Amino acid sequence: MLVQLNIINARVAEVPMSAVYGGEPSSMSLWRVVFSFPRKLLCAGYRRLRLKYFGMDFSPVAILIIIGGFLFVAGASYGAYKWISHAIAGVPTPPGAVMLAALPVLLGAQLLLNALLLDIAGTPPGLGVRRVAGFQATGEADLDGVYSDDQADDQPL
Repeated sequence: MLVQLNIINARVAEVPMSAVYGGEPSSMSLWRVVFSFPRKLLCAGYRRLRLKYFGMDFSPVAILIIIGGFLFVAGASYGAYKWISHAIAGVPTPPGAVMLAALPVLLGAQLLLNALLLDIAGTPPGLGVRRVAGFQATGEADLDGVYSDDQADDQPL
């Protein structure tokens, strides 16, 4: 859901809540989450990049991703090919071949890092925890939109 909100540039607020199960144990399995969450997160991230930078709008981030990805993969492939072919032949890889592979890898990595930087800079700021009116730091809702009198002086700003 957060990925979908990021695609439309929605602002998100953090609301502190305590995890109360009412005395019953949680049904969440740690191993199921450890093995399923990374795959779901990578798929959602790929979908976000595809929709946000290639589907809805073609921005400089898309150009940086295309060129940076191509340079990184091409340099790494050329370097691996040269390294393996020279290792099979039993001769050291010449420094020129190493630099010819390293330059596109480094340039591609820099372009991908710049794409990440532009992506982070383009994300709208969240509302934060303290800016959401009506919620105390304990996670209990205060329907009046203010802190109760006994906790007003304790709360750090």
